Amino acid sequence: MPNKQLKHKNSRRSGNRGSAGRVETCHFHAMIQLTGVAGVYPNIQVTPSVFTRPADISLTFDEYRLSKLKFRIFPNGTPLAATVTAAVFTSGFSTTAPAFLTAYSNPTVTTVLPTDVGPSKWSRVPKSILSGLQPWYKSHGTVALADTLPGELFVVCNNVASTQVINVEFDGEFQFRGETDPADTPIPLPLLHKMQMQLQARLELAEFVERDKTLKEKNKLMLLLGYQESATVTSEGPIPAKWPTQTPSQLRAPVGFQKL
Repeated sequence: MPNKQLKHKNSRRSGNRGSAGRVETCHFHAMIQLTGVAGVYPNIQVTPSVFTRPADISLTFDEYRLSKLKFRIFPNGTPLAATVTAAVFTSGFSTTAPAFLTAYSNPTVTTVLPTDVGPSKWSRVPKSILSGLQPWYKSHGTVALADTLPGELFVVCNNVASTQVINVEFDGEFQFRGETDPADTPIPLPLLHKMQMQLQARLELAEFVERDKTLKEKNKLMLLLGYQESATVTSEGPIPAKWPTQTPSQLRAPVGFQKL
């Protein structure tokens, strides 16, 4: 993907903050639909790659963090049959969904009851939970989940036979820092620019050396053809010198060209 200026309607920039440079803030709003299997729904890893706008921006930054998040759930058009469904956000990462009662006791829980048609209340996740295990997380590369994932959203219900569909609505902000070249192995742009300048300098030096070598050869050839000894050719052009006054018959062929 080509590098481009990040001018998003719902994103904003702040000034320099330490060695990492500027911080880009991107708002996102999205809806994700989940289908229950035996009362358990697929978990959602809340990273930029899950949402379209943050996913695009993350390609040009090395690190990110989840700075704001609220979410809610609601049935997919029809009330849930004899089921209480709960959604929670947990910091860090987990391999299994929490049990229903565990989720129901989580401070970030939001629920829908069997009679609910509309959405649940918004659950606003505190920053102390959003921060997860790290202050910043890697946007790229194959690294441990602890370095790439601030948290996950789980949806569970008290009906182990439920296969109903739930909609999850997200609203939040990601922050990004450490501008990089958008490649599989990102290079910080200041370093990339420095490498490009060094390469350009080496190319110019090689061109100068080759040109100087060519000019020296021209000088030798001019002297061989009869220029005065002071005649030279520089990068700005030849310095004028008089041709010899001898007639062609008086010119002695250079050594190596004399007739035997």
